[in-house]
Amino acid sequence: MSRTVAETMAFRLSKSDEVMREAKVLIAAESWAGAMNRLYYAAFHTVSVLLLHNDIKHKAHNGAEAMLEFHFVRTGLVSVP
Repeated sequence: MSRTVAETMAFRLSKSDEVMREAKVLIAAESWAGAMNRLYYAAFHTVSVLLLHNDIKHKAHNGAEAMLEFHFVRTGLVSVP
């Protein structure tokens, strides 16, 4: 049985929260490489939700990054320092 869009978004946000908690544990242990990995995945899951919410498709991590750039950064909806 396939998930609804809302269920998929909730799952990915939950996954983002989970890996963010893992990152905090790794930061406390000064495990920087592991923390960076977990932070990357937290961001990836969150961006995936943003794209899904806006009906923007992507197939891989680099596709999610490209779609974020194209639809949100270039349009000024998201600013990057």
